[in-house]
Amino acid sequence: MLTILERSFGEKLKTPEWQAKLKEMIPSYGESLIDNTELLKSVRQRTLSVLQLNPQS
Repeated sequence: MLTILERSFGEKLKTPEWQAKLKEMIPSYGESLIDNTELLKSVRQRTLSVLQLNPQS
């Protein structure tokens, strides 16, 4: 899906407004979850919460 956005709106994606909106919708956009463990934990927690799932121990 992101590839389609990049192809269709390449120049617009570079604007601060579009970057902010993408970050709002996809907090990990442009970030490495491998390198940023705090972001990974945050994204994982949000996903579990939104989907109303219990984390595995």
